[in-house]
Amino acid sequence: MAEDGKSSLRSVSSNPSGRSGSEMRRHRRVATAFQAQASTKDGSQVIGTIRDISFSGLRLEGDRALLNALMPNIERHNQHIPAPITIEFDLPDRQEKARARVVSGAAYTRRSDNDTYQIGMQLIDVEDGAEALTGFLVSQGAAPSGSGAWLN
Repeated sequence: MAEDGKSSLRSVSSNPSGRSGSEMRRHRRVATAFQAQASTKDGSQVIGTIRDISFSGLRLEGDRALLNALMPNIERHNQHIPAPITIEFDLPDRQEKARARVVSGAAYTRRSDNDTYQIGMQLIDVEDGAEALTGFLVSQGAAPSGSGAWLN
């Protein structure tokens, strides 16, 4: 518990290298405000907002219900094992909307205010819309460097 009596959130991944978050990122992030539907393996579904996205990950934002649905054991020390989460969202396109479906795993959580939480997600795979997602990221100046799991 934090000093104010509220539960504090912890990272769900370790950082043995000691590098800061920005130094650990492999790809440039693109700011967004995409509405997204996140689904867990057990069928739970919640709505959130993708605040930024890159070739290797994204930052999903939502309320406590989003956090509880995607990471139900977050407050139990050492009880959370990140599981794949499927996230679906629409990409802007000049001619029509393109839908993307990605599989990701939680890398960290952060509380940004009283009822807003952010979950940093590592992209594991792009099940649908890889070409549209790549086109969007490249058009925003986030050219791929190195490799992401789904870029291979």
